[in-house]
Amino acid sequence: MSWKGLTKSVVRTPQTFKQRFNIGEITKDPIYIDAERRFEELEKETKKLHDESKK
Repeated sequence: MSWKGLTKSVVRTPQTFKQRFNIGEITKDPIYIDAERRFEELEKETKKLHDESKK
């Protein structure tokens, strides 16, 4: 491993631990939360229509 690779690894270690063990702040983006909610509703309705069409 080169010296540059080793230094990158050392710098990235805290982020790696946070990501692996789910430690740290969870981003709360209101636009993303709204889009995710609308997608889940759309997915439920689509599944419901699909199931009804099989009958």
